[in-house]
Amino acid sequence: MQQFQTESSPANTSALMLLAGLGSSIILLVVFLGMRSQLTTAVLGLYALGCLWLSLKMPVSTVGLYWLLMIVPNLFMLSPVHEEMDPYFYSMKPSDVLLVIMSAATLVRLVRFSSRPKTSTIVLGLLAALFLALVAYGVTRNLERYGIRAPGEFRHRYLVIGASLYVATVFDSPEARLRLLRTLSSLTVFVIFAAMPVVAIVSSWTPGSGERLFPADVSLTFLFGLAAILLLKWNGLRFMENSIAYLSVPFGILQIVLDNHRSVWLAAIVVIAFLLITKQVSMLRLTAALGVLVLVSLAGKALVSANQGRSFGEFMTERAMAFTNPEADGTASWRIQQWEIQMPKFRENPVFGIGLGGYWGTDDNLVAGNLGVMPHNYYVGTLVKLGATGLAAYAATVITLTVLLIAALRSGFLAVSDRVIAMLAMLVIFGAHAYYSAYWIDATSWIWIGLGAAVCIHMRRTLWLVSYD
Repeated sequence: MQQFQTESSPANTSALMLLAGLGSSIILLVVFLGMRSQLTTAVLGLYALGCLWLSLKMPVSTVGLYWLLMIVPNLFMLSPVHEEMDPYFYSMKPSDVLLVIMSAATLVRLVRFSSRPKTSTIVLGLLAALFLALVAYGVTRNLERYGIRAPGEFRHRYLVIGASLYVATVFDSPEARLRLLRTLSSLTVFVIFAAMPVVAIVSSWTPGSGERLFPADVSLTFLFGLAAILLLKWNGLRFMENSIAYLSVPFGILQIVLDNHRSVWLAAIVVIAFLLITKQVSMLRLTAALGVLVLVSLAGKALVSANQGRSFGEFMTERAMAFTNPEADGTASWRIQQWEIQMPKFRENPVFGIGLGGYWGTDDNLVAGNLGVMPHNYYVGTLVKLGATGLAAYAATVITLTVLLIAALRSGFLAVSDRVIAMLAMLVIFGAHAYYSAYWIDATSWIWIGLGAAVCIHMRRTLWLVSYD
């Protein structure tokens, strides 16, 4: 399917700019004139048609647009302008519409798969289909009880996995995958860095004040984007000036430290351990990394001491205390209490859970500590909503993909770019699932994971212990 592989001609670029300009003009017209009825319907129709054309003709631009639609509103989540940056039309976000269209394009691509499916494709596809079927069952069983709120929870918590399925099926050549890797890495650096001063001004944020500039999922996106940049540079796949690439790392680390999301710190620890275990970090690179950490620590010390009246060591020790003594930390102990409150629901419905729909805690007699929010743990939340069957299907899918990635790396058949993608996908799998112990699934991580799945699915040689049918 050649149309899934073409991307970068001037005509395509001009068409994309024209589509973006047209869509932006119409949306601005709707916002400023307040015409949210027939005109809004027309806007959504044109936007959906544009997304369909884009997803079939320009896959890299499609994923890049989806990444922007997901991450840009989150950049302003902690600022007063968040609602204006995250619009809804008929209870739908622009990213929801694009993701549904991407899912449709995925089905088209699967129907017209260019070669006989490999065993790896079949096994991974069956497990993913099983998990998605359980999610769909979780929605349908509660439609009568919750109505529109049942599929709404599916949209917010599980639909984002659809982006990884699109990436896994459509990006069937090393060149296309490398192009997407470079695009997303560049977006991560330039968009988040460009947003920093804007968000800081809007939020009256001061470095080292203890207040957070970005929410946790943005810091996690930043962490994996920096890891992608380093892996690209270390493997000789140049895509930006060395000075820009390497300067982004210390400033990125400083932002992650000062925003003090401990879930992201945990993911960072897992990432560093992964790089060391897989020998991606030589002694020279490790020495350079230690030098960067010293510089970041000195900068963090200066900022924290100037704005909080306490030392950087006290700041770091206090925030890290939750890892060793969660009961001594307010937010950590609150999370544990939430998990304990939710687990009786799982024990009452251990096989398929209580199903999707509703809002956490609103249909129960509220007890001390239950604030009616999701339990800030993907695993606990999935056990409650989808039961042991749902979590087992999810775990089997992730484990199978990890095994296939390891087999691909050991096979010796991968191009350099695909080796980097496979390494990055494994790094993200381990880091993100550490992060999920405190939060829910995030969309951007699953784009990286889907890119790794594309490497396994579209390999030109058989994997270790994996053969063609």
